[in-house]
Amino acid sequence: MPRKKWWSLRGKRNAVITLIVVAIAAGAVLLATALPPGPRPDTVPHELMRVSVQVLGVVVIGVFVTMATFGLQQVQRDERREKDRALDAQLRLDNQVRSFLSETLDSYNTVKQIRRMLEAENSEKPSPTMTIEAYSELLAQLSEKQLVFESLRRRAPLVQGRLPGAEAVVVEDSREDGKLTESLTRIYGLVEKYLNNVVDEYQTRRVKPAKGGSFDPSQLTNLKDFVYNTKIFRTQVSHRAEAAIRFLEEALLTPATRTADGAVKLLV
Repeated sequence: MPRKKWWSLRGKRNAVITLIVVAIAAGAVLLATALPPGPRPDTVPHELMRVSVQVLGVVVIGVFVTMATFGLQQVQRDERREKDRALDAQLRLDNQVRSFLSETLDSYNTVKQIRRMLEAENSEKPSPTMTIEAYSELLAQLSEKQLVFESLRRRAPLVQGRLPGAEAVVVEDSREDGKLTESLTRIYGLVEKYLNNVVDEYQTRRVKPAKGGSFDPSQLTNLKDFVYNTKIFRTQVSHRAEAAIRFLEEALLTPATRTADGAVKLLV
C-alpha cells in the first residue's frame, strides 16, 4: 500500500496561512519596537499602535476562522465521498447477490422439473423403463444446469467473502438436531458434484435399448438415485439449494453498512 505524502495540498495551504499570520505578527512587533516607548494617549504613535493591534487581532481571528471553515468543508467532502463509495460498493454487491439468487432459483427449478419428467416416463408401468429419446434430451438439459452450478461454485468465494454468515449457512438435515451448517461455497460445490455424477454417467456409459427404443434406467446407478431416491435428492440438492436461496434472499433484505477497512458489512 503506497504511503501518503505528508506535504499534501492541504498541508501547503495551511503552511502558507501560518506564514502569513507569522509575518503579520512579526510586522506588528517590529512596528511596536520601532515606536517610542510609552506613547501618550491621543497621539499619533499611540493611535497607530492601537490600530495595528486591532488589525492584527482581526486578521488572526479571520485566518483561524478561514482555516476552521476550510477544514470543516474538507471533512464534509470526505464524508460525502466515503458515503458514495459505500453506496457504490453496496449496489455492486447487491447485483452480485441478485445474480446468484436468480441463477440458483432458475437452475434448481429446472433440475426439479427434469427429475419429474424423467420419473413420469415410467410412473405407471410395472417395471422401470425409459425411452432413449427422453433420456438423451432431458440429460442434455441437466448437463446445462450442472454447468450453471459449476459456475456458481467457482464464483461463490467472491460473494462468500463479502457476506457475513456465508461461511455457516444453516442447511436442513436428517440428523437428530435437524440442521447443519455449511459454507456457501461448499453448498454449491456439493450440489454441482452430485449433478456432475449423473451427467458423467450419461456421457460415459452406453445403454442398450430394448425393443421400442426403451431401456431399464436401474442399470444406471446415478440416474436411478436421481430419479427414484427422493431422500438422496433432497439431501444432496434440495436442502442445500433451498438453504442458499433463503440465505441470499435474507442478504438482499438486510440493511448494510461499511467497516473500517472499506468492506461491506450486513447488519444482522
